[in-house]
Amino acid sequence: MDEDVIISDGERAGDSRPAVNPPSSLHTLLNKVLVDSANRNASGAVLVDPTFVEVILNLSAANEHTVRRLEETIVQLNRTIKQLNDKIDAKFDPVMSRLAELEKRMSDGPERQQPQKKSFASIAANPVTNSMKSPPSRPPPNQVLASLKPKRVIIHSNPLNTTLKDVPKSALVQKANEALSKLNATVDGEIVAIRGASMLPSGDVSFYIKNRNQQKWLMEHKHIWSKEVHADLEATPSTFSVMAHGIPRSFDIGSPVNLAILASENNFQTSDLARVRWMGSNEGAAKKAELIDSNLDLLNASNA
Repeated sequence: MDEDVIISDGERAGDSRPAVNPPSSLHTLLNKVLVDSANRNASGAVLVDPTFVEVILNLSAANEHTVRRLEETIVQLNRTIKQLNDKIDAKFDPVMSRLAELEKRMSDGPERQQPQKKSFASIAANPVTNSMKSPPSRPPPNQVLASLKPKRVIIHSNPLNTTLKDVPKSALVQKANEALSKLNATVDGEIVAIRGASMLPSGDVSFYIKNRNQQKWLMEHKHIWSKEVHADLEATPSTFSVMAHGIPRSFDIGSPVNLAILASENNFQTSDLARVRWMGSNEGAAKKAELIDSNLDLLNASNA
């Protein structure tokens, strides 16, 4: 290579270089003139003719030109050395990077093989053993399901009036909620609100409510709020059944006097008694017992 020749020649030239730099031609000429006594006058001054001065100036200019040439040569030499270094680095950098990668692989051990991805068909074909199975979820009890289902309250309508069927369902729901708002209807701290209504084939109206507790409240107070919804809705107050034991067969349940006595004996008002009926037939043979049970439907739950 040319670079090798240049470097070798430089090394050989460096080996033959003298330890002390030789004097320049100008320095040699000046030294020769100053040492020669023939060029001095009686006072010791050096006599130099114009031709000699011109020679000295030419030699000085030649030395200056030589120094400039040397500087340019040094600059060119540095540039050449830099180009050679860049070429060497360009050739050796890939080799050094490959060596570094090889050393890293040797230190890390053999390359791990990535597992092959399995297809869905291959996974489905092989049954999974010892797999974790989620426990079977049990459905909630029927009581919980029943409590979450919406309930309904059916309010009977007057069969003689047919104006109720022309009222929009949304208007019935709005009037019912307004009536409940006036009553401050709440159950367990939650406001009682009707969610919808539908008209039954019989002409009665079915109001839908959130849960059983609100349904119970609406049934107990249906004779109050239903009248605010529409005049054709007929809702009687809720009654609470009480069984009276040992009533004589001769007791006339249709007599107001007897009912007043019955109410007085059981500590409630006659107005709280909605209906009285026998639990069984009051007509029978003489061999049957003289006492029979009677069922009382009361309007006030506190008397039940």
